[in-house]
Amino acid sequence: FDGAFKLRINNTTSAINHSVKIGNVTKTLNVQAGPYVRFEGGTTSPVTLDILGQRLTASFAIEQTKAAGPDGQLNTSDDLKRVSIAISNLSLKISAGGSDFVTVSNGQGALLLNNLGVAADFTLTGVAFNVPGVTISGGTIKLKVNTTAAAVNTSFAVGGGTVALNVPAGPFIRVEVLGASLQIGGSGGPQLSGDFAFDQSTRTDGSKVTRVALANVSVTVGGQGLTDGQGAFVILPAHPAIPGSGGIAGVISGRASIAAGGASVGGNFGLRLNKTKLAVDETISVGGTSMEIKFADGSDVFSFYGDLSLNIANFVIIEGSFSFDSSGAVAANNASIFMGDGPAILPDGSRNPTAKGLLLSNASFGLIKVGTTTPTYALFATGTVEVLGVSGVSISGTAPIRVNNTGTAINRTISIPNSGNVTVDFASTALVTEFKATNVDLTVAGQTLMGDFSFSQETISTQKITTITASNVSLGFGST
Repeated sequence: FDGAFKLRINNTTSAINHSVKIGNVTKTLNVQAGPYVRFEGGTTSPVTLDILGQRLTASFAIEQTKAAGPDGQLNTSDDLKRVSIAISNLSLKISAGGSDFVTVSNGQGALLLNNLGVAADFTLTGVAFNVPGVTISGGTIKLKVNTTAAAVNTSFAVGGGTVALNVPAGPFIRVEVLGASLQIGGSGGPQLSGDFAFDQSTRTDGSKVTRVALANVSVTVGGQGLTDGQGAFVILPAHPAIPGSGGIAGVISGRASIAAGGASVGGNFGLRLNKTKLAVDETISVGGTSMEIKFADGSDVFSFYGDLSLNIANFVIIEGSFSFDSSGAVAANNASIFMGDGPAILPDGSRNPTAKGLLLSNASFGLIKVGTTTPTYALFATGTVEVLGVSGVSISGTAPIRVNNTGTAINRTISIPNSGNVTVDFASTALVTEFKATNVDLTVAGQTLMGDFSFSQETISTQKITTITASNVSLGFGST
């Protein structure tokens, strides 16, 4: 503590308002009902309290009081003595690099002090967020403090009332925004909904970093998104040599939520974003979990990724490590693409012995969407083709799938985190629809055909029929 305090004492149960003349001076004693011994500060000039490197400025009323004992009930025989602090006009700043990212004013609440440390839970009304490129709105805002390593769940008396206190294990001091919306890049930008907790930690070099823990997050962009998300952001100040720099970077993981016509998705999903225009290399611990936030350069990143199973209109099932960007582009590497009765791959990763159809394994896959009202697509996939579940028939070779009905030339490279890139390239505006294996071997009943083979599928009376058409075929009989 730092500031001027007054001492008030009343060991009676009555309020006192009495004037006494001492010499030529009249002194008035005006105190609330007791009993208590109370120090008060900040009524005429600010008083500061330093907790975990953060400085709180407020009006404080400090008194020895009682808290619930082992039975969890206040005003019983096992009550414990505690120092309680009623706080009003609270102000606090969470800053880094000379930038104030969170500013708190007009906070009200109570704080409990014992031999282990300090714990508090305040509801805040005057909070300003100043995060570059981000707007935060709505939600219930609280300031939570716990300097101990144990959770606190108790009630205690302060200022003539009873306060319930329930905070998780610390140490921490953070501003929580529950049920809020976080919009990136202004109106029309991606919007995250959920619970956000702002705090400050110290790097190994002694510098400060402001971070945001996220829980119960949902976000959807361009029909792609996730729900039940959790993760972490860092907020970086502007670099003086890079105009427009500074902002948020981070990662979120959750359940896939994909809105694509005729498609259903299952699996876990992630979101990577970097809006700082800076390289980022941070490892932070949130809730006991270590999270890496790393971006090699300041490129603008907002991309979804994850290991998913994508079922497109029960026609093709694609499984692999996917990446979705904010424009709706989709890519996968080391994927399996199956056309037929399946699935081709079981949950344990093994082949399905009852699957029948065509499988592209070790496949690369890229899909570009053009337009929103009536979207068109450019698709490229390639992998090793094989026939599943058809006795006496096998094929060996590489087969690409190429589709472009956008009416435009396309040349896009889609990045997949930790898994390389996929390029979708169509030099002309012509309509392209082909699933064709060129110069491969098709073996039927012990005889091998070499040539070009195209594949299609249709459903007749609920049965899926795969058709193979051939051209430029050569066939040899006999033995050598």
